[in-house]
Amino acid sequence: MDLGEQVYRLKEQLAAEGRRGLIAFDIDDTLSHTSRAFYQKLDGLFPSPSHVTFEATRKHYALTGKVLYWGDILEAKEHAYSLVDSSEFHSEMDAIEEAIPIMQKIHERNLLGCYHTARLETMQSMTRDWLDDRSFPQSPLITRPKHVSHSLQAQWKAEVIIYLFPEVAFLVDNDTRIARQLENNRYQGRVLIIGLNERDYTPTEVTTPVETFVDLGKIFDTFPEQ
Repeated sequence: MDLGEQVYRLKEQLAAEGRRGLIAFDIDDTLSHTSRAFYQKLDGLFPSPSHVTFEATRKHYALTGKVLYWGDILEAKEHAYSLVDSSEFHSEMDAIEEAIPIMQKIHERNLLGCYHTARLETMQSMTRDWLDDRSFPQSPLITRPKHVSHSLQAQWKAEVIIYLFPEVAFLVDNDTRIARQLENNRYQGRVLIIGLNERDYTPTEVTTPVETFVDLGKIFDTFPEQ
């Protein structure tokens, strides 16, 4: 798969600088309240039963890649897809506030390698502005090339992370589909799945579920500064 020119440039840059063991961060549901934004939109238009909570919706998507309840309603599903590549919709999302100080600390210790998102490259400028406006540290931003379809986004994200190893050796993401892809490919780095615990997702040699950013910060505190 052609991973996109920005990926190849980043690999070349990090290799030239001799940097290794860096961390890549996903954005949606890792740094931004993406599932909450979708939940609020969909529940406003297509009210759900009381058991379909935001938290249940978020975890269901993280574990399956499918939208709970609304995925079975054609009109709701089509509306959700219309928002996936909407810069306006994504620009209004709230940041996960507890992530910001952890990200700043990681950046100060020179451990941040890049942001890695399945958002289309047409959303690159908006996403950079969103990160800057919410005080996330500056770092290279990898977005999905137009030639990679939405259905292949998990494969593309995993292949990018494999390609960037060993310069980037850790991925923080919320989506277990990426973790499974990397596990199946015997990835040599580590995947930290944010927002899930060991009851939600069984740890493997590749993947560790990490429930909160406080827990994530404790893990990265053990890393030597670069």
